[in-house]
Amino acid sequence: MNPPEVGPDRGSATPPAAGPGRRGRTPLTTLPRGPRCVGPPLDVPAWRRVLAVCVSDASDVVLTTPALHALRRALRRDATLDLLVSPAGAAVGPLIADVDDVVALQTAWQDVPDPVPLDPRREGELVTLLRVRGYDALIVFTSAGQSPWPMAYVGYLAGVGVRVGASAETAGSVLSHRVTHLDDDEHQAMRGLSLLAAAGITGLAPDPVDGAPPDRLRLRLRPQDQQAARGLLPPNAVLLLPGAEPPSRHWTPEGFAEVAAVLAADGHPVRVLGGERNAVLAARIADTAGVPAVPDVLDGPGTAAAVAQARLVIGDGGVGMQLAEAFGTPAVTLFSGATSESRYAPRHGAAALLRVPTPCSPCGLAVCPFADGRHEPPCLDIRPGVVVSAARALLARDDRDDRKRLDDTGRQDIRGAAATPD
Repeated sequence: MNPPEVGPDRGSATPPAAGPGRRGRTPLTTLPRGPRCVGPPLDVPAWRRVLAVCVSDASDVVLTTPALHALRRALRRDATLDLLVSPAGAAVGPLIADVDDVVALQTAWQDVPDPVPLDPRREGELVTLLRVRGYDALIVFTSAGQSPWPMAYVGYLAGVGVRVGASAETAGSVLSHRVTHLDDDEHQAMRGLSLLAAAGITGLAPDPVDGAPPDRLRLRLRPQDQQAARGLLPPNAVLLLPGAEPPSRHWTPEGFAEVAAVLAADGHPVRVLGGERNAVLAARIADTAGVPAVPDVLDGPGTAAAVAQARLVIGDGGVGMQLAEAFGTPAVTLFSGATSESRYAPRHGAAALLRVPTPCSPCGLAVCPFADGRHEPPCLDIRPGVVVSAARALLARDDRDDRKRLDDTGRQDIRGAAATPD
């Protein structure tokens, strides 16, 4: 068995004693565990221009904001921090105060939801963009299963001297600093922080300014978005957010409609928000339930403002779940088994997590092979009555005045929901 890799900045690994007379060796069991960085020490104060990369969906971008905040704190005051995202992730870009610019590009290695056509010139333009901007460092944030190597190679070709990413695989010097042994079951909000800490860029301490935990999601609201949301939502609205991406996270429209109708009969002002992408779905649910749908005029920041204003959010996962956590809005989430709870479940604030355990979870599939178009995936076989009960429990909490504290005291964790009678 080969000894673990240890970078020059972490000291040299010494093999265990091989026989009599060999003393002073470090036993293998005492070597450090957890993430380690292969690469020389980093001169972070010398960086003037830094590019962070999170080429994924909007949920992952929101969950990377703790790392972006920590990275901003570690840089010199006059340094520029830009963020490269996919078109899907660009929706939340204006909400991130810690970056100076958000660049949205479709790449061949992250072609969700639709494959991009073969176009080598497109990837070459990305190399040119990095070269023209003259970045000193490139930090590639990935989720479990994603690879940093394509973006690292883009940075290599662009002449970016420092290229940091996490991978168990080797690819020569394409990454100048390769972090190994990241825990794939670690929450996505902590994964980026662990990458930075292992590379020696920053630590994992609470924020010294506000004392918030390091994994606190960091988003801002713009006044114009708050004003737009106030004009579309009544006070204390219960906001339904159906149609999370990908389709493997979809709960049935009929289920949403039944929940909306019952809560409206309870006297709550219920609204259905689908946005431009799910406007037809939202209209269908609202019409069936007899409640209004929010017009599809809100963009990503506008949706965030609506979530922040709502009294309660009900959705089938996706970025709405992260937005609710970021702004301290109580939320009922129908959580798909396509992803792992340990990586994506809400951790702060009042939240009810509903799901049905299945042996195929987490599958990572965009389309569930066991859903036939008329029924939800088995992991979302949740009765509307269970959703209503969870919503009523959160609505009964008198936490409107102190919900922004974002503590864990209100967390609910409900599993096996389908087995619970209506």
